Amino acid sequence: MTSLTKYLLSKITIFSSLPPQVITQKVNAVQLTTVLLLLSLNQHGYAAVSEEQLKNLGTKLTPLGAERAGNKSGTIPEWVGDKKKADLIAVTLADDTPLFTITASNADQYAEQLSLGQKTLFAAYPDTFRMPVYPSRRLHNVPKSQYAAARKNALESKLVDNGNGFTNAWPGVPFPIPQNSLEVLWNHMISWKGLYLKANIVEAAVYSNGSVSIIKSTMEVAMPFYEPNREKITDNSVFLYYMTTTRSPARLAGGASLSYESTNPILYPRKNWIYVSGQRRVRRLPALEYDTPNMNSEHIRVVDEINLFNGSPDRYNWQLMGKKEIYIPYNNNALAQNTKDYDNLLTPYHLNPASTRYELHRVWVLDATLKKGKRHVYPRRILYIDEDSWSAVIAEQYNSKNQLWRISLSYTQYYPDMPGTMAVLDAFHDLTKQSHYIQLFTNVKGDAIQFFNVMPDKKYFSPASLRRNSIR
Repeated sequence: MTSLTKYLLSKITIFSSLPPQVITQKVNAVQLTTVLLLLSLNQHGYAAVSEEQLKNLGTKLTPLGAERAGNKSGTIPEWVGDKKKADLIAVTLADDTPLFTITASNADQYAEQLSLGQKTLFAAYPDTFRMPVYPSRRLHNVPKSQYAAARKNALESKLVDNGNGFTNAWPGVPFPIPQNSLEVLWNHMISWKGLYLKANIVEAAVYSNGSVSIIKSTMEVAMPFYEPNREKITDNSVFLYYMTTTRSPARLAGGASLSYESTNPILYPRKNWIYVSGQRRVRRLPALEYDTPNMNSEHIRVVDEINLFNGSPDRYNWQLMGKKEIYIPYNNNALAQNTKDYDNLLTPYHLNPASTRYELHRVWVLDATLKKGKRHVYPRRILYIDEDSWSAVIAEQYNSKNQLWRISLSYTQYYPDMPGTMAVLDAFHDLTKQSHYIQLFTNVKGDAIQFFNVMPDKKYFSPASLRRNSIR
């Protein structure tokens, strides 16, 4: 064994629980270097990005940290970059035709580009689940002020409290050149959804017998984290306000809820309030987090599955598995146009695949396992995070027997008015119940999502205003 190999081995044993004899077996110094790099990316230290790495941001990398170039085969294109070009391409998406369709009968042919959850959906529903695959389009872009902020964040943002929070962040992606697993996760949780949006949403639980339970609400989301003229965050900060008002069914109509999301959810847990129309009063709720059942999902989704993962990451050990090329739901503009057609869209077992669109993209893969002594209904979960938008697009949740239990798919769309890529519909599949739950933005004429470049006064997102907004 060379002196270099001995040195690398000594470093690896600090990070890894693997026995030294396993690591050294048929492993040379070059391989050890690769292993050491991957293991180090899963440590939650605060190593700063080097000046050499920073040179790649905006050149080899996009301003938000994705690989600018396409892949060698050309099946993943170069990042479009320019908003005008992206907007023009978005208009033409309706003219695209599928390159091919993946079904249960040919899924093995594409196995390397499918997640385990997708393979499981083909196995569970071989007669109905399918994935139409289209040419890949990388249209995601954001206001240019965020590019400059992301560049500063690469040098200044840092994790705090063992990675359960972050600080020193300007209004852009906190970690455009991530150094570990939790930086990738925080990029997802802070991913851009516009400064302020209003939308009508539909939540629907769809059962194996075809019956459907629907709740309609109005949602408002504001992200003060992205206010372009704010100062650098140096302490706890609310990064997102989330407010909903229920419109139907009648038994729930008029009820409302309000949540604050924190940049350090361990020290400053999520705040929640509800307004119950029958009682005409606002009540503060205990923290709704982790595996608390989601009230509207008919026990198909838990609270920290909203946005595929949200809240404090402290109950899991997060491992960064690198990047993979995966067929993911992407540029689902046609699906957005069909969200008003519930009878056709909400089919048993899974979404009607006729209007869906999948594309080949690079994704970060995070594998989370429950820490010893911690409790959660999911002992293991895997996230697939789009490299361009930093939004999770696939999540896989396991039960106590390490069996795949629930699979989540986020069907994204490019929104020129935002601008950027964000979900139009999230679908959550329960393999045990053979049921699924969806949350979607409606797109009926005159009822589509609205994006605003100015955020309301923060007093608007207060418990006092929750009741006023609900009874208008």
